[in-house]
Amino acid sequence: MDLTTLNRQHQEIRAQVKEIELALTPENSTNNAFDLSMKISRLAGLISIHLKTEDDHLYPKLKAQSDEKVRKIAEQFSQEMGGIAQAFTDYKNNYRIVSGIKANPAKFIKDTTDILKALKKRVSNEDKILYPLLK
Repeated sequence: MDLTTLNRQHQEIRAQVKEIELALTPENSTNNAFDLSMKISRLAGLISIHLKTEDDHLYPKLKAQSDEKVRKIAEQFSQEMGGIAQAFTDYKNNYRIVSGIKANPAKFIKDTTDILKALKKRVSNEDKILYPLLK
């Protein structure tokens, strides 16, 4: 499998995460909640496409490898992603609308910081551990 698409998707996810992080202030959470909700929706779309690409192409290829270590790592990453994906879905459902952000800006900022940290760690681990298994 060519990693070009997956690497490009990671770049897009990182860029969108950075946009959200730069906009993540108490003032913006109140005054620019619509803009933040749009950034969250865009990130959700990027993640959805990325997960589909991994599920359709990456994991089947890795799980079919003869090397048991590769298969185990692929299975571990696949299972872990399920938990992160569910956490992100819950987050997105809470904050993709303006009222969810404005209801409690401090909680929105904390939840956003937490989920973005988990996403950045996951992308980094995929780059360092998972994708090299294809080379």
